[in-house]
Amino acid sequence: MIIKVDLILKAVFICIFLHITTLAQKNTTIYSGYNFSTIKYNQDNINESVNFNFHRGLNIGIEYRFPKIIAGFGYFQRGLSLSRATKINIGGIDYNIDISGHEVYNYLSAHLVYPYKLNQSLELFAGIQIGKGNNGESLAKLKFTDFNSSRSDNIDLKSEDFNIDQGIKLGMNYMLNSNLGFRASYFSGLSDVRSNLDDSLNFRNNSFQMSLLMNFKKMPIKSKKRLLDSTKSIRSKLIIPPKSIFVQIGSKVDNSANIKSSLSVNYGIRDNVTVSARKNDHLNTLDIYISTNYFNRFIRKIKYPINIVYQAAISNKRDKSVITDEKDNFNFLHKTIFEYKIRSSTILNISPFYIHKNIAKTKLDPKGFPWDLWFLEAGFNHMRNQKFHIYGSAYRLIKDAELAKSISFYSLGVRYNLKLIELDFSLSNISNTYETALADEIDSKKSKEKLIFGFQINKTFN
Repeated sequence: MIIKVDLILKAVFICIFLHITTLAQKNTTIYSGYNFSTIKYNQDNINESVNFNFHRGLNIGIEYRFPKIIAGFGYFQRGLSLSRATKINIGGIDYNIDISGHEVYNYLSAHLVYPYKLNQSLELFAGIQIGKGNNGESLAKLKFTDFNSSRSDNIDLKSEDFNIDQGIKLGMNYMLNSNLGFRASYFSGLSDVRSNLDDSLNFRNNSFQMSLLMNFKKMPIKSKKRLLDSTKSIRSKLIIPPKSIFVQIGSKVDNSANIKSSLSVNYGIRDNVTVSARKNDHLNTLDIYISTNYFNRFIRKIKYPINIVYQAAISNKRDKSVITDEKDNFNFLHKTIFEYKIRSSTILNISPFYIHKNIAKTKLDPKGFPWDLWFLEAGFNHMRNQKFHIYGSAYRLIKDAELAKSISFYSLGVRYNLKLIELDFSLSNISNTYETALADEIDSKKSKEKLIFGFQINKTFN
């Protein structure tokens, strides 16, 4: 019965998605933000004896506004966190211990809410939400503080471990303008979360949500002449105008709510040269890039919409532990990007690139592991209008490909231009925020099994 209900829910999600994406985008909203979740046991005595902390998770989804109701579906992370200092008696001796842990539940959900508009900016809503858990994680850790020793247990949760999650959804939307706003909402679960627990030990979800809202206007129809005008030369966004500054602030969040952030500053030195510096919180990494489309001067005469950009980068993981040599912290990248405009609104690219891991003449195990890695990237950038872009890329190790276990890396996202900033949302299986980290991810099976959500804010100063 659980399998049948799961299939029905997935069919409902697919139908809602197809309906929303095929309708005019005038009434479509994308939302994304954080859940702050905890649980409430069916037995009050358990709730009184244990104090759970809120667990921060991800939410992302899409909605369509009908005349009377709002329908949507999304991906949500719920769960709980626990941290408690106490004592344990062993052999008549009391020991100080710290008990900590968390549980993360990954849901696909659909909702129907009824909106009530108070004014042009503020709107209240109430309705129902139903979801099915796809997977999750349960982590428990016991630490003896006096001896600095610990033990942890990690359990992977599967779809069959979850009941159908249904509850009441309440909240409010506040719009800054017609395109951008914020949402605060609360979900109160009405059904037991786990399918394999007795009612006396089962519990229900409760969560607060804070989200960013983006409304999309109906896309204008482009003239036939503009769509077919693909013979003109193109200028890559990787090369910014002289004396302009392009700032990017980004973060990535995985299924376990682990967050990695980055800050990038790009400066146009000349019309065909851009330099960049990117600070990543992972291992306190600093990347220095230089990009140029100088080679375009050799292909101007062919009058094809082709653009060639060469990139070189050096990456320093300043907090990485030194094993063999102090220069082990460095990675190097060389990349050539070939862009081809197939129509005025769509650009395809193919990019061979090379990453070198500076591991002191490959002295480390496993013996013979190639620290010189060749990748191939293929991608696209489609402009629906001046504000809305869809993009995607796939990466593949093309030399010693057996190291990647036949698994490719991918990224798919959307960019939306506001008057002052550009917002970027993406989904991928790449956990880090910098490109040279692909050399570290090819042997990380865990990272490729995760769905990573990315959010980025871009701003250009001319």
